[in-house]
Amino acid sequence: MSYEVNTSNNDSTRDTSEGHKWRKENQVTCHPPFDPIYDFAELRDILPEEVLTWNATKNLTTPTLVQSQTLGVALCGKDAIVTATTGSGKTLSYLFPIVSHLMANHCSASTSRSADNSSSRALVLVPTRELALQVEQIAKSMFAKLPLTALAITGGNMGRYQLSQKLQSTKPHCVIATPGRLLDVLNSQQKLKKAWLLPNITLLVMDEADKMIEMGFANQVTQVLQNLRPDRQSLLVSATFDSRLQRRCQEWMHDPCRISVGKTGESSKHVIQHAICLPNSQAKIDFLKESLPAFVGVGRTLVFCSTRQGVEDVAKELRPVLPVETLHGDRHLTDRKASLKAFTKGDIKVLVATDVAGRGLDIPQVSTVINFDPPKNWNTHVHRIGRAGRMSAKEDQQEGSAYTLMLPSNVEFAKAMIREYKREARPIPPEIQELADHQTKRDHGSSSKGYYGNKAPIKKGRWS
Repeated sequence: MSYEVNTSNNDSTRDTSEGHKWRKENQVTCHPPFDPIYDFAELRDILPEEVLTWNATKNLTTPTLVQSQTLGVALCGKDAIVTATTGSGKTLSYLFPIVSHLMANHCSASTSRSADNSSSRALVLVPTRELALQVEQIAKSMFAKLPLTALAITGGNMGRYQLSQKLQSTKPHCVIATPGRLLDVLNSQQKLKKAWLLPNITLLVMDEADKMIEMGFANQVTQVLQNLRPDRQSLLVSATFDSRLQRRCQEWMHDPCRISVGKTGESSKHVIQHAICLPNSQAKIDFLKESLPAFVGVGRTLVFCSTRQGVEDVAKELRPVLPVETLHGDRHLTDRKASLKAFTKGDIKVLVATDVAGRGLDIPQVSTVINFDPPKNWNTHVHRIGRAGRMSAKEDQQEGSAYTLMLPSNVEFAKAMIREYKREARPIPPEIQELADHQTKRDHGSSSKGYYGNKAPIKKGRWS
């Protein structure tokens, strides 16, 4: 089987003064530099007309920043590491190259909708079943009038044997999978692993790769990659890029181009952030009960809790006030999909969730994010608040609001917030500074009276 990538523009010097100016104006970096794609009309000779028509039906006329620069690199067949904030359009930045790649190499209008055993295929690895199903839905919509097929391989939707049989019978061009479930299915059917699927993956995408590492999937990803052909093209997209991911990229990628939109790990500029210090958990519940009616008057509101039980407890408190749905791993997949659908359609305006809703999922028109429980780390905070004010249908960035509810026990997160706010040149909320300062004084033995000495840093208000 011959494998060819689009190398007509595969030149690390493919950059102009216009491209350099565009990146500087938009806080985009690209090393080595490639010119961005400024308008989807530039892709008429690369993307099928059906895809451009699909764009028009979705009101997609101009690429987002991450799409512009990623398309400029990925359509040349180059490996790329892409970091950009949540909600910036990263999914389409790799689905367009997948279409171009598959159509250019092995598909035509007259071919069967089922690929043969020697056809090139694309593999998209994702951390959660919800994200896999979402990407599958978008891919199927985009592929509808093309001789291409897509299939999600995840836990919960069908058994291992059923999935392997479906893979064998449909031989999809694009497989979207969680790493563990994919290995489970492939190990049960060695001919899937060795005969036609993995050896024919010529374009690999790792979406939310940092989340896969955080969830303990790094070794599973490595196992999958060890069975792929070495001359594949690889794209890695995420909202953050920490040291663990940097080390893994040395194993997983080959001389990748490094693309960054904004500053890595920086919270979204379009989100107005608020930190509210409260004395106890009941005060946080009172804040929600009083504030949510006003928030839902503006738009959808997403409430994050740190545990599954916490989600159910908060939802139980809120249901007498207004309709609420929940999203977490203990719920059956069918129920999770129903909750997410009700929220995205606007049937309900409040969704209480664990961090399963904080990554990758396309939840449009979320106006407000509330961290009922502060996240464990800053990267998770970036993903959570990035849900607010996502791209609109016309690709204009919408402004959103994020509220983080702090208790006296959240000192470490307060310190992290101060550190990151300084790095981002954001004003530091006085109550957060006071919370951190009182803990510092306590650590130095300034007082042993009360929670933080004689004066508590929590200012009592109408929720106290």
